[in-house]
Amino acid sequence: MFSGAIASVKGNPSPGDIVTVVAGDGRFLARGYWNGASQIRVRVLTFRDVEVDEGFWQQALARSVGARGGVVGRGASASLRTTDGGGPSASLGTMEGVRLVYGESDYLPGLIVDRYADYLVLQALTFGMDQRKWMIAEILEDLVGSSGIYERSDADVRDREELPPSTGVLRGNA
Repeated sequence: MFSGAIASVKGNPSPGDIVTVVAGDGRFLARGYWNGASQIRVRVLTFRDVEVDEGFWQQALARSVGARGGVVGRGASASLRTTDGGGPSASLGTMEGVRLVYGESDYLPGLIVDRYADYLVLQALTFGMDQRKWMIAEILEDLVGSSGIYERSDADVRDREELPPSTGVLRGNA
């Protein structure tokens, strides 16, 4: 939610804190994480009135990975179907590179995760995701397995969140 869409803020949330967005009459609208320094003050995680705890993150990451056709584990395979529904589907064989998490499209704003062979590359582009990257890496390791998870959070967009670039091994081997 952009700063101009927020009428008031109750309390004093810190960057990355989970906040609840309500309508003027008090009805629940959404839950997300806060960054008062960003033009986008609330990054929405859910429009459901659920607690954003570790179980939430496990379900959200599993949903995201599942949306890629269940591409999990080492050497995952996939098939390609024609868009017109005609003709046989073709096997892609072993996928060497696939995006597992598409940020906002997966209701995980600021998080990108790619698999390259047996390694994962994680980008935490917002304050809220940066705070949770270690937990996210652990959940991903349990969910899909890998030889290592490397962080590549060095995009210029982090400047808008008042975050420095960050790269390096989060889990496993380099």
